Amino acid sequence: MDWNFDWEGGRTEHSRFKLPVPILDNSSCGVRHNTKEKQSLKAVNIIIWDECTMILHHALSAVDRLFREIISLDVPFGGKIFVLGGDWRPILPVAVHANRTSIDETCLKNSTLWSSFKHFSLSKNMRIEPHEQDLASWLLHLGNGTLKNDCQLEENIVEIPEECVVRESIVVEIFRSYVFGTENL
Repeated sequence: MDWNFDWEGGRTEHSRFKLPVPILDNSSCGVRHNTKEKQSLKAVNIIIWDECTMILHHALSAVDRLFREIISLDVPFGGKIFVLGGDWRPILPVAVHANRTSIDETCLKNSTLWSSFKHFSLSKNMRIEPHEQDLASWLLHLGNGTLKNDCQLEENIVEIPEECVVRESIVVEIFRSYVFGTENL
């Protein structure tokens, strides 16, 4: 059984672009000159960056500077096509000891590069099975902050529906058909 779910060459942004930790406003990528990695980045036609909503805008700026230098073209990302994907609702960038305003300021939407992108919103979840529609609806209400509080819970407390509670291994629950070959176990 093949457990390699990455696309060929797929990596995290920190691994692919050699981003430092922590990343600061003046950080640069650690991809070295005259390396196979640099040649690979120069040859690529498109970069697909999933879950980008969790990164600090400094990371995007560092990658922009890297591609401008690699391609020797002073336009966003050296003219390479970047597709950024993610959902702003589940998680924002992590900023240690920061308040909400500081966290918002670190988001990609506050990057000077943000206006360089065409923005699209996907409205239909194509991965939801018909029997999961109630869960999908509940998750949207949760993410949008529109859940009804029927149990008189405190403002920041959410009651998780019983059918969403996993009592066994969450890995087995989610990947049951991959692990055992059937969902009826």
